[in-house]
Amino acid sequence: MSFGAALSYYNTFATMIVPLPQQIPISIGVMAFIVGLTGFLSTYLPFVILAITGLETITATIPIMLAVLVAGTVLTVVYGLRERHYFENM
Repeated sequence: MSFGAALSYYNTFATMIVPLPQQIPISIGVMAFIVGLTGFLSTYLPFVILAITGLETITATIPIMLAVLVAGTVLTVVYGLRERHYFENM
């Protein structure tokens, strides 16, 4: 459910950041390409972590992936609040 919400948010945001209306389809296409590519590559992430760290099992990579997820979430929230000038009102 959250993937669908994020996808529609970024789909809308992609149309707002381009300067010309003719570039809207290109921005949506680039966004869809990046979402598809990262969705495909994310299935290989545990195997890359296994190769880099030398861990034995896929389940051993879960703490590392959780740390990356938490760091990404914190950065997304902080960036979103900065973009909305939340910290300037404090």
